[in-house]
Amino acid sequence: LNNTTTSPSVTSIVDDSEMLNAAVQKNVFYYARVFKELKATGAKAKWNWAAFFWCFLWFAYRKMYFHAAIGIVAQVLVPIVTPFVIGFFGNYIYMNHLESLVKKITFEYTAINGKPPSRENIIEELKKRGGVSWGTAILFAIIAFFVFLILVAAGIA
Repeated sequence: LNNTTTSPSVTSIVDDSEMLNAAVQKNVFYYARVFKELKATGAKAKWNWAAFFWCFLWFAYRKMYFHAAIGIVAQVLVPIVTPFVIGFFGNYIYMNHLESLVKKITFEYTAINGKPPSRENIIEELKKRGGVSWGTAILFAIIAFFVFLILVAAGIA
């Protein structure tokens, strides 16, 4: 058997609407359309107003914590440029994050269970790890506020 056709780990989340629904959960139709366009054209930039206006908080809301942390640093270092970069490349970064999440779930499941997960196992885990989190966005806003206070106190901002 050709393992690339039978393993759910090689299925693109963009091409599997049930996986995409489980991972995105909010605004699924928007992201389904944008991700398909990015995949079809090979583009890396597709404007996202929410990512532009909310910047690193959009990453936190979409549960991309590493990107949110980098976004705080970028916002401090280049405050005018950062929203435009995140606005242009946020959709591409999010799509790659979700693709990586499927691979990570597959790897972890295989390591624990000694066999690859079924598509249903992946979907169940995507429901837990995907979606959005207002709480995390608020937490990152508080962190950013304290970072700003520290910078002001140090005379940097």
